[in-house]
Amino acid sequence: MKIEFHRHSLEQVDIDNVCRVLRSIFLTTGPVTAEFERRFSGYTGLRHTVALNSCTAALHLALLALDIGPGDEVITTPMTFIATATAIMHTGATPVFVDVENNTGLLDVGRVEHAITPRTKAVLPVHLYGAMVNMRSLREMGDRYKLSIIEDCAHCIEGERDDVRPGQLSDAACYSFYATKNLTCGEGGALATNDAGLAERVNILKLHGMSKDAASRYSGPVRDPQGSRPQDQARSDGRSAAVGPRDAHVQWSGPGRHHQRSRLDRYDGQQGVRRSGRPGRGPRQGALGAGPQEPRGRRAGPESRRLP
Repeated sequence: MKIEFHRHSLEQVDIDNVCRVLRSIFLTTGPVTAEFERRFSGYTGLRHTVALNSCTAALHLALLALDIGPGDEVITTPMTFIATATAIMHTGATPVFVDVENNTGLLDVGRVEHAITPRTKAVLPVHLYGAMVNMRSLREMGDRYKLSIIEDCAHCIEGERDDVRPGQLSDAACYSFYATKNLTCGEGGALATNDAGLAERVNILKLHGMSKDAASRYSGPVRDPQGSRPQDQARSDGRSAAVGPRDAHVQWSGPGRHHQRSRLDRYDGQQGVRRSGRPGRGPRQGALGAGPQEPRGRRAGPESRRLP
């Protein structure tokens, strides 16, 4: 007899909802994710939710948004998945492991203070199997040493300890919607927080550091076309934006395209930047002359180096 190890609790309504998204015009952005963020905030009691592609991304971006980087130390637990430590390492900071309680496997808050150094910037506790770390004690210690606290809630979407739920006493709570988690959509994650400024910074970081939406980037006078922070990299497929009325879209798209076309006039007839090709291949065009590789043995004429 074959006995299934596990089967996810997915019903027809879940399948129908996925199909509805696939039939829509928004596969990675759209109102569905925005609605999820709103409802998840209502569920957790935290004012701001940023949907991301994994809990790993949430941890990484939370650290970046709190200005944690090279030379800093972040205290965490060895009793966790590897992503907790690698998220710290990806910022350039160093994970510092503190032992766990014998009876729970949770971070031993009593030992955290002994690991604090002048380089310590944050503590990253991990809630295991639905059981929470003692957040009241950890928050009191964090306040004394002016440390940020980021909760890894991949195992603990609805835990509670001493009347405290995830995210209530920390800077941010990071959740996972991976296939083995309590709430799953196959892949995915979220960051939830009561700090509006932190949520805004994570929203910028998650989409290649761009601080402007499409309407702002492609219409009106543009001094900073991308509104970007090049040193930051997005770790998400993006939060779904609320879709406005169709007539609002028409109002900005037409003038925006005319404006962008006028900006191209100054490049008309200019030769594109050229770079050498790989050995045995012809030169390739780049920058202004973004085009296909030139045929071997023949140089492209001036017309091929113009922007339309």
